[in-house]
Amino acid sequence: VAVGAGRWALAPFSNARVRLVAPGVEVVSAAVAGGWASMSGTSMSSAHVAGVAALWMQRLRSQGTSSVPGAVLAELLASATTATLRSAADRNAIGMGMVQAPQ
Repeated sequence: VAVGAGRWALAPFSNARVRLVAPGVEVVSAAVAGGWASMSGTSMSSAHVAGVAALWMQRLRSQGTSSVPGAVLAELLASATTATLRSAADRNAIGMGMVQAPQ
């Protein structure tokens, strides 16, 4: 799945022609030497989407429905939103919008 990076808007370094956008700007995580570090990039976004995909797989399994990759991708795309993005005009740049975990 092609993933773009953003926060409130698409990051200038983000991929083009993506299916989803995920947080990828100033993401705080554990640092190699200990403590915390802030990083930006589509690699941050991809990890975020992978985590949300795992949550969707868990939700589908708990409901007794199919959790095959196609079903998980369908949920990722269907639940994405453009409401949290300041500029949602270019669908090639943001795909279906910002990835959303199941509620």
